[in-house]
Amino acid sequence: MADLLPDIYSYIQSVISPVTKEGLEDIILKVTAHTNLTKEEAQIIVPLFFEEIRNSMLANEMVILRKLGMFYISNPIDNNNKVRVFPKFKASKALVKKLNE
Repeated sequence: MADLLPDIYSYIQSVISPVTKEGLEDIILKVTAHTNLTKEEAQIIVPLFFEEIRNSMLANEMVILRKLGMFYISNPIDNNNKVRVFPKFKASKALVKKLNE
């Protein structure tokens, strides 16, 4: 794993779940409905997908998903030896166009 932002390990341990269980279950059901994946396969893949996005962002890496957008950390601030991070999402032009149709 890449070097994470300072003091990020304690942050990771303090976060119970980045996505609610109910929200995750809805996403899993939609993935199974639109793909050839079984529910069991989707239950493994979907949480890993979000975990990868989170871990990449915490490693201060930009995550770009074509036609969807970009996830990134904006200006980590060190305040009294405690790092605050600001997750950001910038929608792609294709997504904005689709939403405005």
